[in-house]
Amino acid sequence: KQNFSDKVFVSAGGGFINTELRDCNETALEKYFDSISYDRGYGSYLDFFAHGCKTSDAGPLYKMRLFKNGTVTAPKETDAAIQKEEDELTSIIVPDFSDIDFSLYPRMVDDVNPMQRLWSDGTWIKAYLAHGCYWHRCAFCDTTLDYVHSYRMTKVEQLFNGLYSQCEQKKVYGIHFVDEALPPAALKKFALMNSQKKVPLTFWGNVRFEKTYTRDFADLLSYGGLVGVSGGIEIATGSGLDTINKGTDLNSIVSACCAFKEAGILVHAYMIFGYWNESEQDLINSMETLRQFFAEGLLDSSFWHKFTLTRHSKVYDEWKKGMHKELCPEEIKGSGLFAKNALHFKGEEKSEKFSDGLNLDARRTSEHERKQVVQF
Repeated sequence: KQNFSDKVFVSAGGGFINTELRDCNETALEKYFDSISYDRGYGSYLDFFAHGCKTSDAGPLYKMRLFKNGTVTAPKETDAAIQKEEDELTSIIVPDFSDIDFSLYPRMVDDVNPMQRLWSDGTWIKAYLAHGCYWHRCAFCDTTLDYVHSYRMTKVEQLFNGLYSQCEQKKVYGIHFVDEALPPAALKKFALMNSQKKVPLTFWGNVRFEKTYTRDFADLLSYGGLVGVSGGIEIATGSGLDTINKGTDLNSIVSACCAFKEAGILVHAYMIFGYWNESEQDLINSMETLRQFFAEGLLDSSFWHKFTLTRHSKVYDEWKKGMHKELCPEEIKGSGLFAKNALHFKGEEKSEKFSDGLNLDARRTSEHERKQVVQF
């Protein structure tokens, strides 16, 4: 902005903006941006280009907040024609890595656990099989936002061919799927296409632990190139899963983890503690169940995350409609002056005494794990 002034149009988007700056009217941002674009961005720039890349007399643009001469123009939230075209683009666009020199990226071995090393050890081409989550009903999740609730599948054959071509070009054969939850049908199709090419690609990503993942299915995916999965258990009790509307049950989670492990696929679980309605005994029960998962060899690693109430979550949306009387959101003076998605709630501090222990447990590496790393 300082070097080029009005000669270039500077726009920002992405996860932080989508969740934290949806209602931002801070005029000082004009110093850094001409606009911020929400959600997928395809629609915003379609509208921007349709107006000849000029915003002075364009009026509100689709999901694009404009900053100009000390004023802020709020975005247009709906446009049926643009939304239709945006959905079509979502299904056909293949990410382009042609300008990236992957040799410049160091391999960061920050953990001896083989599953956790996937995050940073080695090179991965990023892509998604589907935009959004096919379940999009979990109570704690930002289900009112596009990146979760607007579920759109890609054209898997076109995606595979595009990624395979780039992998051949860049000599990088690892794919990290960044889906909220990989759709089983698309995952199967991708694995079969990879098998037909004699399995040149290795891939991993986030799944929902559910009964779809049988041993036969896991074997097929493993043969087709799947090396690791991560997934949210969130709370390892039957009643807890019902409360957060997880859409799966403990038996299905156990079965899926077992199928993946027996098929030779690494498995990571996400856990959450400190829910608005969680008692200490609920959390202790969840800890004990997770301990049994590890004792039976169903998991390679897991992380515990502290629950955060957000403005765009399903539970907060339902609270505004008169549900969840036990949830008591609190507006704390001085908080959320810039980022405004996270909310405080009454009683959230009660679970903090578990934080140090759970973080220590997540980082602990056993002698058995160290031996696995050597084999890996």
